[in-house]
Amino acid sequence: MGAKEKWESAGDITSFDEARVTSHCSYMSRQLDGKKGRDREITREKLDSLNIINILISSTSGARAYHLLINLLFYLLETNELDLIEAIRTRRSIRRFKQTNLPDNLIHSLINSARHAPSGHNTQPWEFIIVKDKRVKEQLAKTHEWSRFVDDAPVCITVLANEKQAPSYFEIDAACATQNLLLAAHGLGLGACWIAVYDLQNPNFEKHVRNVLNVPPHIRVIAMVPIGYPDEKAAPRRHREIDEIIHFDKY
Repeated sequence: MGAKEKWESAGDITSFDEARVTSHCSYMSRQLDGKKGRDREITREKLDSLNIINILISSTSGARAYHLLINLLFYLLETNELDLIEAIRTRRSIRRFKQTNLPDNLIHSLINSARHAPSGHNTQPWEFIIVKDKRVKEQLAKTHEWSRFVDDAPVCITVLANEKQAPSYFEIDAACATQNLLLAAHGLGLGACWIAVYDLQNPNFEKHVRNVLNVPPHIRVIAMVPIGYPDEKAAPRRHREIDEIIHFDKY
């Protein structure tokens, strides 16, 4: 019996209650945690091979499907998190998304990860605008030639920074928060892409987004991050070798 059949035979998937969710998640955790000496890393390939998301969505509908899916994801994250180094190494920019809405508690988890970024003097100048409205996303997609896919994502999170709060390093702090956001999305099985808006050589990018989202003058627009369930598998990118980029003691 394959993994899919074992999962389905563990109980009637169409009539989950909390105990049954926990039971199924416990089985899932045993499949993933490598108790028999297999690789302990949770990878997208393992999740895909077990077809868990497809089983859940095909076996129920609407808010209930999302409820079950989020219970599963958070259980896995609490019991056997994607290794941080592996998440950094395997993250890719995703520009094609499935047309599936993201639950609010998943978005909340993304923002919660972003707000724990390092910040000079702990000023935390970041703020976020969560854009779901299709018409607003269509306007954001017109920011520049690299933002044209924004309206295809279920959610676009715009990263802002309060210049008055951190005049010397607001953009650095916001960049740290953006990286946390990208890594959190990858860790939750989502796809995302960093779209730069703050550009000293092209101030019209920021001006456009500011006008669309009604951002006040002292709040700077740093980036847009479209997020959703990925509908592509991005190929690995070449990275410069370590020996090309390190120096010891002096340049």
